[in-house]
Amino acid sequence: MSWNGTVRCSYCYQSKHNRATCPALLENMKQRLADNPEDLRAKFFFERKAKKQGRLKSCGYCHNAGHTRRTCKELNNAKKVAVEKCCEWRQRFIAEIKKTGLGIGALVQIDSGRPYLGVLTAINWHNLDHRIEFSSSGHDGNKALILHPVGDILESGTRRISSIPNFEGLVSEAQLTYGYGPQPANIIGPISKSAIEKQIPSDFLDGTDCIESIFQESAKSQDRPSSWQVEEWCELVGFYDN
Repeated sequence: MSWNGTVRCSYCYQSKHNRATCPALLENMKQRLADNPEDLRAKFFFERKAKKQGRLKSCGYCHNAGHTRRTCKELNNAKKVAVEKCCEWRQRFIAEIKKTGLGIGALVQIDSGRPYLGVLTAINWHNLDHRIEFSSSGHDGNKALILHPVGDILESGTRRISSIPNFEGLVSEAQLTYGYGPQPANIIGPISKSAIEKQIPSDFLDGTDCIESIFQESAKSQDRPSSWQVEEWCELVGFYDN
């Protein structure tokens, strides 16, 4: 492509096409093959062209052929489901923290081998979504709550990070049954409902922030999730069945 944005062929130097679609190159290779059927360069040219023409696009999300991740109907549906489930889960989460008094300033206890008492100093709100309820192993709200040990309250000691309390209906059965991840927090000294309301981010309930967190479209292709990684909370069947 030249400096002014016009495509120019590197074979014949004409504009408005490239080497891959150059008619002069195609005719030249046809003539070479007609003159010598064993011409290696001409044979390689047509073999590579045939291979490219026969190669179907394959989606990196659902792994079906004929489309890409960008146009995948299944992926677009999964994103819509993600936002819906995230919003619904977060509404229940807010109701629960208001009821129990879990907010910045609350006194919280966790048990990771020994009782640990700390003041909640921050909440990683965007780590909180519906995967905490549905996931059997991969997402339990780790790093959601940042605690400062009571003994060091006037110091700049290392803060402890914990998963959310075992709120009924908000945490996966596997987390409740087998205790995957760190021990969840118990609220010892709650704060007021009005104080909690002031702490909730204004965009928390729109759920759109979970899209990048879950599907990682800005990541390298090998790091983006496939459909099987969200199937436990999103039904993904029938989109491409004949």
